Amino acid sequence: MITIDGIDYLTAREAATQLGLSVGTLRNQRSENRSPMTYIISMGRALYPTTEVERYARELGR
Repeated sequence: MITIDGIDYLTAREAATQLGLSVGTLRNQRSENRSPMTYIISMGRALYPTTEVERYARELGR
């Protein structure tokens, strides 16, 4: 977990693990502008707010 300006973020690998998805699925969602979660790019890495990952996990029933 990475904290930036008081907000906790997960890397794509961490988010994928928590969601039961592959890193490739998250990458495809980002590249096709259809990600159900907001994210930031920091130092060349996609970072997802933990609150977004938790929300999406609930939608997926996980």
